[in-house]
Amino acid sequence: MNNPSIPPEGSQRFPGNDLSHARFEGANLEQARFLSSKLDGARFEGGSLSRVRVKNTTLVGLDVDDIDAKASRLANADLTSLSLTDANLSHAELRDIDATKLRLTDAKLAEARLENVDGQKLVLSDAKLVEARLENVDLSRATLDDAKLAGSTLKNCDLSGVTVSDASFARAILEDVDASGCTLTDAKLSGARLMDVDLAGASLEKATLAGARLRNVDLRNVKIDGATIDGLTINGFKVDELIAAARAALGTGTQRMP
Repeated sequence: MNNPSIPPEGSQRFPGNDLSHARFEGANLEQARFLSSKLDGARFEGGSLSRVRVKNTTLVGLDVDDIDAKASRLANADLTSLSLTDANLSHAELRDIDATKLRLTDAKLAEARLENVDGQKLVLSDAKLVEARLENVDLSRATLDDAKLAGSTLKNCDLSGVTVSDASFARAILEDVDASGCTLTDAKLSGARLMDVDLAGASLEKATLAGARLRNVDLRNVKIDGATIDGLTINGFKVDELIAAARAALGTGTQRMP
């Protein structure tokens, strides 16, 4: 069904509808319900999807840049290769989503919740995920340059091999995260808490780790050249104090340089 008409206000429910290539530009679809529908190729530019519910729905080729979808819920949906650039998804819930190659550049995801999401090659450049919660999210090979994840929680996520520049994880909580081999150049991790995180082979060059707390973190072959580590604590030990003590010992000649 091509270019279907928009139903009147108050009757915006689409159970099992084929809305392929529908034109919803500028439409107010607040609290609409899409259940087992087909939205392939539909257009929503400049429209409102605030508090919308989407479940068991295909969205292949959907055009939703600059959409207002705050507090929306998407479950069991295929968002592969879609563009949600500059979209407002604050307080949204995305569960059981295929978000492979999804583009969320400059999107607003403050306090959003992402759970059981396949986000391989997901683009989150300049995205705002302040105080968001990500659980069971695969972000391997994702793009997170300049992403803002301050105060966010990442649990059981895969960040392996990710290359990130100038992203903010300040005060974030990372638990059971695989970040092996990732590059976090100039990343802000001040005040962050990392528990049971695999950072083996990671690069934290010029990263800010001031006040961060690490426990049970695999730091084998980690590069921290130029990193700020004031107040960094590893398994309860303050690293800067240990370094100062070691330097003092070396200065007295009680130890030899390695």
